[in-house]
Amino acid sequence: MDKTDPIRIELIPNDQKVVESLGLQPAIFGALLVIVASVFPLVDSHARGDIENAVLAVTGIIGLGLLYYETRRRMNKAVLVRAGDVIALFRGRKLIRTCRPEEIKNHHMPLATFLTVFIPILLFAVGFFLFAMIDTLEPGYRMLNAMACLAMLASGASFFWTRFFCDALLLPARKKQFFLDTVLIRPFQRKILFGDAGERKGLIDFIVNRLL
Repeated sequence: MDKTDPIRIELIPNDQKVVESLGLQPAIFGALLVIVASVFPLVDSHARGDIENAVLAVTGIIGLGLLYYETRRRMNKAVLVRAGDVIALFRGRKLIRTCRPEEIKNHHMPLATFLTVFIPILLFAVGFFLFAMIDTLEPGYRMLNAMACLAMLASGASFFWTRFFCDALLLPARKKQFFLDTVLIRPFQRKILFGDAGERKGLIDFIVNRLL
């Protein structure tokens, strides 16, 4: 079945749609970079050269780019719909593709990989917090370190939530496709797509699919 199949998302009841869940990483770091680029010139009393000003400008542009990307992806969330014997993927009300339920795989991040990223995030948060507590620093620098600490904590919380409270569905690759379609959903939404066979229950299931 391909894109020509007459599956119209506007005819699908809302309770049969599985809307993609998203983390907050682009928004968190985009906002942090914009704040740093905007506030740092106000709190830094030293004269800056062209290189320093260029670095601040690039920092602000990258931050705005991340915020723009976050806005676009939230306006264009993926929607999965079970339509008979296939699952359809929509973006922006447009049918992107269909595939059979058995072709969709669970993309499970290993716990070791999670900790490799999560622990440094917490260490950065602690480091920024300690710098923010130094009395000899100017108030502006302490404020920037406090904001960076909050950003690291928010990033860690978002990363924790997507790892332990969401399921990543990996759709099969298509011809000439460089990036695979991965859709993040909540565990309770699995039943809508896969029926009772996709529902996960019990402590053992939680340990196998969340902690390991």
